Amino acid sequence: MNLYIQIISLTVSFIYGVFVSITYNIFYNYLYINNKIYSFFNTFLYNILSTIIYFKLLYIINGGIINISFILTSILGFLLSNKIFTKKMSK
Repeated sequence: MNLYIQIISLTVSFIYGVFVSITYNIFYNYLYINNKIYSFFNTFLYNILSTIIYFKLLYIINGGIINISFILTSILGFLLSNKIFTKKMSK
């Protein structure tokens, strides 16, 4: 994998982390309902779909090669976006 594809993959991983954070904050009420079985099913389905979409994106970009740096970049995007989103919601 050349450097250009790695940079594209890192950028997409960061943007996808931001996307997952935003969708998680939007669907938070739907994921955690009082009924524990319904809540477990919604959370499980959300996590599976998020993972499938992420792997499909990486498959399209670089043939499905996953480095630990891509996952860490995605987590960084999630945490930064979540921190910014919670600050804006608290105002």
